[in-house]
Amino acid sequence: MSNMIVKRITLLSFIEKKARRIEFHPNITIIQGDNHTGKSSVLKSIYWTFGTEPKKIHPKWKSADVISIVDFRLNETDYSILRQKDLYAIFDSNGNLVGRFTKVTSELSPFLSELFNYKVKLMNKDNEAVIPTPAYFFLPYYIDQ
Repeated sequence: MSNMIVKRITLLSFIEKKARRIEFHPNITIIQGDNHTGKSSVLKSIYWTFGTEPKKIHPKWKSADVISIVDFRLNETDYSILRQKDLYAIFDSNGNLVGRFTKVTSELSPFLSELFNYKVKLMNKDNEAVIPTPAYFFLPYYIDQ
């Protein structure tokens, strides 16, 4: 699997008329704060942008109808992934669209698997070897609360 560094996340809600950009250090970022200040929401937002569905999402966050963009570096190449509801778009470092998807399992997962050089296949309920969803890409790095 390739080396990925999350550079920043941008969150936008037209409903709440708010936006937030969070920059991450290329070596290490520590997210700290009191309880109920949004630490987990930041991590879940990254996870969500890549096509996963965290087990617990705050109802207020759901109703905000958030659009998110995660800028990341994969090996030595920069990319951005955008999520708005069930639409995903991936852009290269020049802002060129390199992929647009509306289905996670059959479209986004195979694309990300190739991009990340993630060659794992798992057996589905029909005993067929399939590319797992992006949640499996993050398994070594993120466990939902």
